Amino acid sequence: MKFRFTILLFSTNHITGNLVFLKMKAYGHKVFQADSTESVKKFLQNENLDLLVVDGIETSIKDLHSSISQSGLPVLYVGKETVANLDLAKVSINLNFSEEEFLHKISYLTEAGDSRAERSVHDTVIQHYSGDLDLAQKVVQSFLGSWQSSIEEINKSFLSDDDKVLAAKIHSFKGVLSALGETEAAAVVKKIEILVKGRRRENAHEMFAHLHETCQSLVQELKSSTIVN
Repeated sequence: MKFRFTILLFSTNHITGNLVFLKMKAYGHKVFQADSTESVKKFLQNENLDLLVVDGIETSIKDLHSSISQSGLPVLYVGKETVANLDLAKVSINLNFSEEEFLHKISYLTEAGDSRAERSVHDTVIQHYSGDLDLAQKVVQSFLGSWQSSIEEINKSFLSDDDKVLAAKIHSFKGVLSALGETEAAAVVKKIEILVKGRRRENAHEMFAHLHETCQSLVQELKSSTIVN
């Protein structure tokens, strides 16, 4: 079974953009195309994406940095024009990229992108809701009441369900964790989802124990914070 990433391709070059688009589609991924920074921003706001691919944009994309940062999406470049100061071997692919290389780069980007500033879970959640304590409390209480059953369902799914069902359960739990902001547990579940979608189920299962541990730590920190008490 070909499992799909949902990808936004940002390209202003019709020829190379179409080549990259057709190749990613042939590998089984769902691909949206954008040809302007404003279009990219709209997709980031309205679509549930796994990856942003930037194809040889010669002009600066600095005005997208804030939007991309807020979305938490990994970014993969095609070509070298926009990444002169970055490690090209790690963040870019060329036009004749293979599916294996493509999946490898996505996995690397997900791991490398986990660089959140150190701050308390309390501050992370409150900041995520712009200081709205009442709303934060409601979300936290909902999480505390459901996280364990979600973890158990994912574990069962690893043992019995196909990739599509497993990924759906992981994706649902990712939404629950993401509602608390950029915690360590949210970062771990995002990596697991990428691995499952990249047909690396065994590697994803190896990370499951770590997901359970980070969720337990998150629960303890939430319970001892003023959000709950």
